[in-house]
Amino acid sequence: MCGLSRPEPADDNYQNDADDDYQDDDQDYNQEYDDGDSKDQSSKQVGEKKTAYFLEDRMSKSANISQTVALACPVKNLDEKNHVIMWYNYTSMLYQKKVKHSKDPRISLDENFSLHIKNVQVTDTNEYFCKIYPENINHTISLKVFGPLTHVSILANKNNVTSQKLTFDVRQPSYEFNGANLVLECKATGGNPAGRVTWSKKGENLEHGTRSHHIHVYNNTLEIRHITRKQAGVYQCLAGNGFGKPVHAHVELVVTHKPQFLKEETAVNTNIDETAELHCKFESNPKPEHVHWYKNEGSAKHERIHESDKYKIRNHYDQHGGVSTTTLEIRRIDQQDLNEYTCEVQNAVGKARSKIFLALTPSTVQLLSHSYKGGVLHTKWETHSHQPLTELNVMTRGSDGKWDSHNIPVTDAHKPRNNVWTIPTDVKLPSGDYEVQARAKNSEGWSAINSETHKFNLLHEKIDLQDTINFVDDDTEEVQVAQIGGTGGSQSISRASACILGVFLSIVLFF
Repeated sequence: MCGLSRPEPADDNYQNDADDDYQDDDQDYNQEYDDGDSKDQSSKQVGEKKTAYFLEDRMSKSANISQTVALACPVKNLDEKNHVIMWYNYTSMLYQKKVKHSKDPRISLDENFSLHIKNVQVTDTNEYFCKIYPENINHTISLKVFGPLTHVSILANKNNVTSQKLTFDVRQPSYEFNGANLVLECKATGGNPAGRVTWSKKGENLEHGTRSHHIHVYNNTLEIRHITRKQAGVYQCLAGNGFGKPVHAHVELVVTHKPQFLKEETAVNTNIDETAELHCKFESNPKPEHVHWYKNEGSAKHERIHESDKYKIRNHYDQHGGVSTTTLEIRRIDQQDLNEYTCEVQNAVGKARSKIFLALTPSTVQLLSHSYKGGVLHTKWETHSHQPLTELNVMTRGSDGKWDSHNIPVTDAHKPRNNVWTIPTDVKLPSGDYEVQARAKNSEGWSAINSETHKFNLLHEKIDLQDTINFVDDDTEEVQVAQIGGTGGSQSISRASACILGVFLSIVLFF
C-alpha cells in the first residue's frame, strides 16, 4: 500500500470550528504509515480523549436579589475521566470537579456541572469562571444582581456626619468646614445600580446644577459657599435606584450669628390713656445674653427702661435659634410716652438694635397683596389707627424716575376692625418696572413712610403674591421693627400684626 502523507492545515482554525469534520474524528492525522499494519494502529486511536472546548468564551447574566441563579458550564467533548472542571468566583475557588471548596451554603453544583446560587444578593455580582484542564480554557459568566439601596450616609471632609448637627461658628470654624465653605457628599451603598441622589432643604429640592443662595449641587455633592445665617437648616439627601424604597439621610447646619431682626413697622399708633405694646422679633444663635429696652436713645434724656407700674417687659426665646420676641408694654399713655423706643439684643457674637416710634399718627402701612390685570395694579394695604382714617396715599415711580401720587379717600366702607384698617386700591399703570410706597392719614397727621420700597415688575397679566419672612441684611446694624397692642384689642391687634409678618411680594427687592 502506498504511504499516506500528512495533510496541509486548512485556512480556518479547525480547533475553534465546532462544525469541522476533524472535531468528531478520533484519527491521529499526524501518524504516518505505509504498511499493512497501519490499519490496526489506526484502530487503536479510537477511544482516546477528545479535545474539550466552549462554543463561546463569555456570556452575561442578570438577576434580582433573593432569586436563584444557575450558571451553566457549556463545555463540549467533556470526559470526566480525563478532564478536570473547576469553578471560580473571580479568584476564589468554588469547586474542583465535584469537591466543594466554598463555605457558602447557598452554592451547589448539579450533575451537569452547572453552578447554582440561592438567594442571590447584590454582593454576588462578579465574574464567575468555569475552567477546564488540561486544555486550560475558560468560560466567563458576568453576573449582575440588582437590588435596592440599603444605606446612605453624608460625608464632610471624608468624615461621616449623618444625623449630626454641624455648628459653623464665625469666630472659629470646626474641622468639617473649609474656611467659610462646607462640602457635603451623599454616599449610597448596598444596591445595584448605583441610583440617583437628590438634595433638599425644608422640602424644597435642590436640583443638580443649582447655583443660588451660595448653594451649588453637582453629582452627589452639595457645596455651601460663604456660609451665612441664611444657609442654616436641615439638609437631606434621598437616594433611589428604582428597586424598593429610596433611602435618605440628613444633617443639620447651625450657624452662629449676632441677633437679626425681622422687618416690620417703623412706627406704631396709640391713643392717650391707652395701653400700647411694642414688639421686636429676632433670631439669635447663640441665645441672647441680654435684652434691653431704651427710651430716647441718643438724646440727653436717654434712659433704660425697667419694669414698673408703667412698663412691663416680656421675653420669649426660641432655644433652637428660631424667632424670638421681646415685648414692651406701656400703660396709661400720655404725651411724654409719644417718643422713640429702642430694643437691644446682644449675644456672644454681637448685638443689634431696632428703633420704633410710638405716635398718634397711623402705624406704618403694610402691603398685604397685589395683582396686575388689564393695565390696573390692584393692591390691598393695612394700617393700625385708633383715630379715624381720612386718606390713603399710594406713590408710584416708573422708569422716568418721577413719583406719582394717587390719593384714595377713606369712607365708611373701610370700617376698621379692632382699629385695624384694610384698604384696597386700584391704580392704572402701563406695564413696566415700578417702585411703590404708601402712607395713611388720620386726624393727627400722616404716618411714616415704610423704609421698604416695594419693587414690581408689571409685565404679566397676573402676578401672585407669595409669603416670605424678611430680615435685615447681615451687614446692617439696625432695622425698624414693631407691632401695636392696646386696651381691649391687644390680642386681635397682635394677630393682625402677625399677619403682617412675612407677607411681602416674592418679586419685591428690599433696599
